Amino acid sequence: MFCGACNVCCKLLQVPDIQKPARMLCWWTGVHGGCQRQADKDTDPSLLACAQFKCLWLESQYREEPEFKLPRVMRPDQCHVMFGPQDREDNTLIYVHIDPEYPDAWREPEIVDYLDGIVSRGGKIEMILGEFHFKYETSNARHTI
Repeated sequence: MFCGACNVCCKLLQVPDIQKPARMLCWWTGVHGGCQRQADKDTDPSLLACAQFKCLWLESQYREEPEFKLPRVMRPDQCHVMFGPQDREDNTLIYVHIDPEYPDAWREPEIVDYLDGIVSRGGKIEMILGEFHFKYETSNARHTI
C-alpha cells in the first residue's frame, strides 16, 4: 500500500457502511495517518468500501509505466486535492474532492493541467468543495467560485 501517512479519503469521503460522515476524519485514523483497522479490511464486510477504494493517485502508483504514475506532489495529502472515485454508472465522470482547509488548492498549475487533460480526453469532472459541487471546465480555474 502506497498511502503512507495520507488519509485525505478518510477525512473527505462519506462511508455509509460505518456511518462516517463526509468532511470528518475517520475515528480509526492513526495518529500518523493510516488506518487502525487496515488488517480487518479483508474480513470485515463493513469495511469493504474502504478496502476497495483507491484514489487515482494511488491507482497510478501500481502502473508499470513510469510515465503513467502521478508524481508525489499530486498525492492528496501533498496537493490537498483527491481525484476519485470514478462514477459507478458513468465511467467518464470523475469526482474530485478539495480539502476545505485548502479551498484554492485545485487552482495550482499541476492540478489544473491534470484536470484539463482529463477534460481534453472527453472526461467529465465534478468538483466537491465542502457542500459545494460544481462542474469543472477548462475555464473554471480562471474564475472565482
